[in-house]
Amino acid sequence: MFSRCSILNFKSYFAVRIAHQSSKAALKRNKEVSIERQKRLLGNSKVSPRIVGQIRKWKKFLNIESFAIQNINDENSKRFEEEYPVLFLSVLRAWQEPPEGIFVEFLLRKLYNEDYLTAFSSSKQGPLNELSAIILDIQNENLKDHHLGPSTFPFNSNWTLNLAENDMFERLLDMFKGENLVNYPGYGLLLKSFKIGTVNRILRDKTKNLELKSEFDESQKNAIYGALNSKRNFVAIHGPPGTGKTKVIAEIVYQCLTRNERVVVCAPSNKAVDNALIACLRRGIDENNCTRLGLSKIDEKLSSTQFASMFRQHTFYESLQNYWERRKNVNESKIENLKMYDDIIARGFKLENFINRSVVKDIKAIFCTVTNGSLHWLFEQNLFRPDLIILDEAGHVNEPISWQILLLGHRFVLVGDHHQLDSIILSTQKDFKQNDNIPSSLLRRLMTDFENKKGYLYMLNVNYRSNELIQRWSNNHFYENKLIASNNVKEILLNDITKNNSINSIQLIDDPLVLLDTADLSKDELIELQLKYPNFTPITFFDTRPIISPSYYNLGEAICATHQILALQQSGLQPSEIGCITPYALQTKKIKKLLALNSDHSFDISSVDAFQGQQREAIVMSFVRNNNQKQIGFLKNLRRMNVAVTRAKRQFFLIASSKVLKRHQWLIKIFLDDFYEIIRKEGQKIKLINKYSSLSFYSNNIISKSSYSSNTSSLFDKAVSDLKNLPNDPDDVTKLELYGLFKQASIGDVSGEKPGILDFVGRAKFDSWSKNKGLTLEEAQRKYIEIVHKLVKNSNNSSNSEDILIKKQGKIFRIELNRPNKYNAITWEMYEELINALTNSNKCKETSITVLTGNGNYYCAGNDLSNFTRNIKTPSDFTKMADKGEEVLERFVRAHIEHEKPLISLVNGPAIGISVTLLALFDLVIASDKSSFHSPFSSLGQSPEGCSSYTFPLLMGTTKACEMLLFDKKISPAEAYERNLVTRVIPHNNFFEETERLISNISELPPDSLRVNKQLIRNVHKDKLLHVCKHECLILKQRWLSEECQKALQKFATRKTNEN
Repeated sequence: MFSRCSILNFKSYFAVRIAHQSSKAALKRNKEVSIERQKRLLGNSKVSPRIVGQIRKWKKFLNIESFAIQNINDENSKRFEEEYPVLFLSVLRAWQEPPEGIFVEFLLRKLYNEDYLTAFSSSKQGPLNELSAIILDIQNENLKDHHLGPSTFPFNSNWTLNLAENDMFERLLDMFKGENLVNYPGYGLLLKSFKIGTVNRILRDKTKNLELKSEFDESQKNAIYGALNSKRNFVAIHGPPGTGKTKVIAEIVYQCLTRNERVVVCAPSNKAVDNALIACLRRGIDENNCTRLGLSKIDEKLSSTQFASMFRQHTFYESLQNYWERRKNVNESKIENLKMYDDIIARGFKLENFINRSVVKDIKAIFCTVTNGSLHWLFEQNLFRPDLIILDEAGHVNEPISWQILLLGHRFVLVGDHHQLDSIILSTQKDFKQNDNIPSSLLRRLMTDFENKKGYLYMLNVNYRSNELIQRWSNNHFYENKLIASNNVKEILLNDITKNNSINSIQLIDDPLVLLDTADLSKDELIELQLKYPNFTPITFFDTRPIISPSYYNLGEAICATHQILALQQSGLQPSEIGCITPYALQTKKIKKLLALNSDHSFDISSVDAFQGQQREAIVMSFVRNNNQKQIGFLKNLRRMNVAVTRAKRQFFLIASSKVLKRHQWLIKIFLDDFYEIIRKEGQKIKLINKYSSLSFYSNNIISKSSYSSNTSSLFDKAVSDLKNLPNDPDDVTKLELYGLFKQASIGDVSGEKPGILDFVGRAKFDSWSKNKGLTLEEAQRKYIEIVHKLVKNSNNSSNSEDILIKKQGKIFRIELNRPNKYNAITWEMYEELINALTNSNKCKETSITVLTGNGNYYCAGNDLSNFTRNIKTPSDFTKMADKGEEVLERFVRAHIEHEKPLISLVNGPAIGISVTLLALFDLVIASDKSSFHSPFSSLGQSPEGCSSYTFPLLMGTTKACEMLLFDKKISPAEAYERNLVTRVIPHNNFFEETERLISNISELPPDSLRVNKQLIRNVHKDKLLHVCKHECLILKQRWLSEECQKALQKFATRKTNEN
C-alpha cells in the first residue's frame, strides 16, 4: 500500500489531498508501466552526442535542486511536528481520480502561526503551487464524507501519511535517460532547439489566409499565424506586460480545435492555467472539449471542466463505487475470499480504465501546470497525444523542467517575457562548480539563439494596460523602445475613475509616476506621525530586521503606504483595483496591520512574485531598504522592478529614499535618473514629492481613528476636548503641568505679579506657567498634546454609544460590536447597551430575527480587561466591581436565554471568552474560515460563564468540553463545526455576501412561527439554564476576588503592555 499527501493553500484554510492505492493495485499499475517502458527500450538509438553534455548538466542541476528541496522539507517537517504534534481532520470529499488513484480531501484546522506559514510557503518546489505535506495519523472510522463520493472512506486501515515526495525530479531524470529520451515525440524539437539537424526555414505562413477578428493588432496576428503553421517546429512569442498574451493563446487554441488538433496549455502556476482556460471558454471553446487537470485556484465555475469532476459524472461511476464498497466488505484475511477480492479488484480497474477512455475520447484541449503528473499518465496510457503544446509564462520556468512536458508533443509554442521574473530555484550558485551555470528558461535561450532566425520569434508590441509614462521606463531599458501604447490607455489617469465631485472624496495626486522621497524628513514631521500612531514606537524611515528574522520592515514607509492605499480607496477605487508591492514579508505584515486598524476591506499586499501576471489600476510600492551600509538586498534584481512598475495601469507610486537610490549606480542610471528625466521633459505631468507632509493635502484624516489632523492647532483643540472627557481626573501634579502648558500655548509667557504666600493654589499655577517661559505657542501645544494623549491611552475607556451599532434591515434586527481597534472587547457599559438592544429587538414588531456580529477582523475578544482596572483605587472598589460584574453578567446571559426571536451569530473572526461560551445559546452560528474559538479561563484564573458548563458537555461531550473550558484549547472553525458549536463554515472571501443571503432568506419565514417554534425547542432547558447562569456568575465573582485571578490578570496586562 502506498499513500501520497500534499497540503494545498486556500488562503484561509488548508486542504489535505491524499492519494491512496492498495498494495495489489499499486503493484499492478507498476507492472503495467514497467512493461510499457520495456517496450520503449527495444530498438532505442543513442542520444545525439552534441547534446549529451547539456543533458548531463541538466541532470546534475536536477539532483542538486532536489536535494535542496528535500532539506527544506525536512526542516519544515521537523518544525511542524514540534509546533503542531496533533492535527484534526474532517473529510471534505472522496473520489476516484484515474491518473492518481483514490483521492480523499480533508479540511485541516487553520494554522495560526503566521511566521510558520511564511516559512512553509517558501518551500514551493520550483514553479509548483502545492505545499509539502506533514506526518498525520488518522483512524478510518472517524473519517466521514460530508459532500461528495462514497458515504464513508473506502478503506479499512489506519493511516500514516508521510511527508510527500514530489516525483517531478524523478520523472525528469528518468525522461533524460538516453534510452528513454529518443522515443518521446518532442526529442526532435529538443535537437532543433540546439540547431541540431534541419530547422525549417519558412518565409511565409500559409495560415495568413485565415481570417482573424479585427480586435487583434498586427503583431498579435503575426504571432497567431506563426503558431498555427504546422511546418514550424516551435514558436516563441515574446509578450511584454499588457500586450494581450492570454488573448493570443485563446485564439491559437480555438483555431487548433477547429482543425481537430489536440492541444495542451500549461503554465507554472495554477492561476495562469485558470486564466488561460477562462480566456479560451470566453473565446467560444466548448467546455466539453477541454479539461482541467488538478485543482482550479481562482474560479469555482471551472470545476465542471476538471478531469476528476468529469470522471465522477460518468454514467458508470456509481457502478465503480459499488466495486469499492464490495471490496471494503471483503475480509481478505480469509483464504476463501482472496479470489473474490482479486476478482473485484480486476473488474474495478477494468471499469475504471473504460471510464478513463470514454472521458478522454472527446477531449481536445488539456489545461494543467507544467509539473502535473496526470498528463504523463494519460500519455503513457496512450489516452492523449497532443499535436501542440503551449507553455504560458515560459520565462518563469527553468529549461529542463520545461522539457518534461514539451517532449510529449510534436510542436510547441512558448509565450512569456524573459525580462520578468525567472523561475524559483532553491539551490544556489555555491552548490555548483565554478564553471557550472544554473540553467535559465528555454524562452530566454531561444530569444538569443534564434534572434536572426526569421519566423520563429514574435514580439507583441502594443501595450493595452498602462499609461504611456508608466511603460516608458520598461520600454526604454528592456524592450528597446519597441512598445507602442494603445490609444485607449496611453493617457489614462486616476482622476478618470475617481469620485472627484463627491463630498467624501479627496484630491489625489493624479500623475502616473510618483516618487515619495522619504529622505531628510524634519523632526516635526516625525512627531506628527508619532502622534497619529502612538502604538508604533519609534517611527523611523530606516529598514529594521529583528534578530531572529531574515526579513526587513520600514515602519515609516508602511505608514505612508497605508495613507496612499486608503486615500485611493476613499477616492472611489475598489480594493481589487489597488495593489501594494513590497519585497519583504515583515513589511507586508506591518502594512496589513495598519490597514486592519483603519479599514474593514481586504487589500492585496504582497511580493513582486505574487503579482506576476496581474494588473491593478494603481500600484503602491514600498522600497523598504534604507540604511547606512548601502545595502538594498534582492531589489538590485532589475527584472523585479520591471514587474513591479508594469503592474500599474494608471499610477505607480514608489515610496523610497532618494539617498539610497543615489548610492547605487544602476539605480541612478536606470531608475532614479529616469524619474528625474521624465520630470524635466514632461514638466507638470510628473511630480517629485520631497517631503512626507506633501501627502497631507490628499490623505488628511484618512489614517487615524483618533481623528487627529496634521495641523498642530487642531491637534491642540482635540487634546483640550479629550481632557474634558476623561472618566477620571489626572493627579494634581499633572493638572498643574497641563495648566501651565495651556496658558503658554494660549497666551504666551507669564505676566503679572506672583500671587501672595497665602494663595497656595494661585502660586502653584503661576509657578507651573513660569516653567514654560520661552516656549513658542506651537511648542507648548505639542507638549500639551503629548501629555493628554498619554492620559487618553492609559484611561482605556473607549466605551460610547458608537461601540454598539443597531441596524434594522427589513425584518432583520442587527447588532454589531463596533470596537475594531480593541478587537470588539466588551466593557461594562457595552454589556448594558447589548442588554437593551436584545430587549428592544424582542419588542420590535417589524423584525423577526436578531443577528449579532462584529466589525473589523475580530468577532469579539470577550471581556475588556479594563473592566477590572478602571476606577479601581482600593480593595473595596474591586469588591464593588465584582458585585456589579456578577449582576450585569447574569442579566446579560439571561437576555440571551429569554430572547424570543431566533438568535443568529455571524462569527466573522476570532472569538474569545464569553463570545464563545454564549454561542450555545444562539439558534444559528455561521463562522468564517478565518475565525477561531478560545476560552482561556484557567490561564486567567477565572471560570466559565454563559451557561457553557452545562451547554458545552451537551453539545460536544464532557472530554471535548473540558479541553476548551478547563485546558484553554483554542479550536478552529472546522473543529467547532465537528463539536456542534458552529452550524456552518463559510470561506472568508465570500462570507459577508453569503451570510447576508442566508439571513435574508431566514427573515422571510413566518415570524410567529419562528417565535413559537423557538420557544418550543428552547423552553425544555430554560429553567436549568437560568439556574446554571446564576450559579456560574456567583462562582465567577468569587474567582475575580481571588488572589490567583488578580495575579493572572496582572500578568496578562503586563504582557499586553510589553507587546504594544
